[in-house]
Amino acid sequence: MSLRAKLFGWRDPYDLAGTDALFTAALRENALFHYENCPEYRAILLREGFSPGSLRVPADLHRLPPLPTLYFKRHALFSIPERRRVLRSTSSGTTGQM
Repeated sequence: MSLRAKLFGWRDPYDLAGTDALFTAALRENALFHYENCPEYRAILLREGFSPGSLRVPADLHRLPPLPTLYFKRHALFSIPERRRVLRSTSSGTTGQM
């Protein structure tokens, strides 16, 4: 079971103290997946001097480089092959821009 699935399965969604370590580990796992499977995202993290493995405690989370919404409107970032993508979403207010 992925750490993300374990986190989403947590009985009490308001148990912040009980899920802090799990949340951080799930975010590290997610960042590492995209780092390993999306060359463009890996380049962004490397350019910012960030390594997914550096996410150890909740206080580290602020160092994860943010990606503005506008970036996704102008760049395609994919961490899985096209044949495995099952959903294509658009954002409101973009006149249907993918």
